[in-house]
Amino acid sequence: MTPRAARNILLIGDITVLYATLVGALLLRGGGAYLSLVWGSHIMPFSVLAVVWFCVYYTFGLYGRSHFRFTLSTLGAWVRAFILNILAALLLFYLVPGIGITPKTTLFIFLVLYAALFVAWRRPASSVLGRWTRERVLVVAPDEPLRALLARLESGHSPVRIMRVVPTGDAGAIASALRETEANTVVFPSSAHPGIGACFCEQALRGIVVYDAVAFWEMYACAVPVSLLTDAHLLASFSVPRPAEAERLKRAFDIVGSAVGLLISLPIWLLIAVAVALDSRGSVFYKQERIGIREQSFVMWKFRTMTIDAEPNGPQWATEQDQRITRLGTFLRRTHLDELPQLLNILRGDMSFVGPRPERSAFVAELTNCIPFYRLRHIVRPGLTGWAQVQFGYASSVEDAAEKLGYDLYYVKRRSLALDAKILLKSLRLFLACSGR
Repeated sequence: MTPRAARNILLIGDITVLYATLVGALLLRGGGAYLSLVWGSHIMPFSVLAVVWFCVYYTFGLYGRSHFRFTLSTLGAWVRAFILNILAALLLFYLVPGIGITPKTTLFIFLVLYAALFVAWRRPASSVLGRWTRERVLVVAPDEPLRALLARLESGHSPVRIMRVVPTGDAGAIASALRETEANTVVFPSSAHPGIGACFCEQALRGIVVYDAVAFWEMYACAVPVSLLTDAHLLASFSVPRPAEAERLKRAFDIVGSAVGLLISLPIWLLIAVAVALDSRGSVFYKQERIGIREQSFVMWKFRTMTIDAEPNGPQWATEQDQRITRLGTFLRRTHLDELPQLLNILRGDMSFVGPRPERSAFVAELTNCIPFYRLRHIVRPGLTGWAQVQFGYASSVEDAAEKLGYDLYYVKRRSLALDAKILLKSLRLFLACSGR
């Protein structure tokens, strides 16, 4: 079964559970006659609620591969999403005008019944789908970088199971291994290898899913494996320009969104400015040179969250429990409120809402020398948030930056308005979780 089919099954099941719960709640509230009487007035408001709930589920990743199995992490995501959905239900029915109903007993019964039915449906469904969608992989002639990447991908609750490694591209050995292991996917190395091309074609014609190493890693890790990139991959993946219409639409969204955000957040700016001034010595704002699109430098603004003279010996990485951060700065960083002044950078065109996070010029020089293809992340405008931010988090070393680059290049290669929307939804979840640093 494909992951898309599994996601559709989860979505259809979730929709069925929600409407079945509504019917059950109304029956428990007043019986069949009551259900017939009030069904017409309840179906539309609860359908609006359903749209909101499924957006929350998507934001919390409940339709991602990680939810094709049941773990404590999965249960935690369900609980957090359900708590947010309860708040959304209360806001919708009691604060939004024009909804038409303000259910109390019915809503309580609905929430309790829905929680029970959702877990009763999702737990077995996740376990079954996890077994049905797990790829049984045959790896052909892997080099060391590919072996290392596959070992990482197979660890933990991975959707991938390495069935066997065939040391050469011999067609007979591959066919024999496929019969013995019942593998449904073959991964070939990205580098040239005798006989690989013919084997690739043969397995594809037999209906076996065939990937080269780079495409396979992108599919399952949602990142570009920098260690496996070749000149051919660069030409094929990063030389295709994005349609001009999409770029103009993205820029229009940035302008409108940043202008509206500035107007709405202005009272918050004033409160933060006063709080920063009272909390510690120094200016309210902090400006720093960053590297943007086409490696052009610009000045990025933030609310100050560190003590003055925080870097007496030159630029250094921020870390967990960084002693240079002020008391108020810890709160501002965790809630991401220190980033509000970057709305000005977005309005000016230095940044976008979505893109690789802009790095300091001193670090860029070091990372460019240490990490292959690091300069490619500057093909696009840097962002307030990005794919690397929501998938990886913060980098505090050259090694972290190298890992993070794979996610940045994934965005550069696959950037689209749909991916931007997905990143913004995931960023909303991080904002609500106060996960900044």
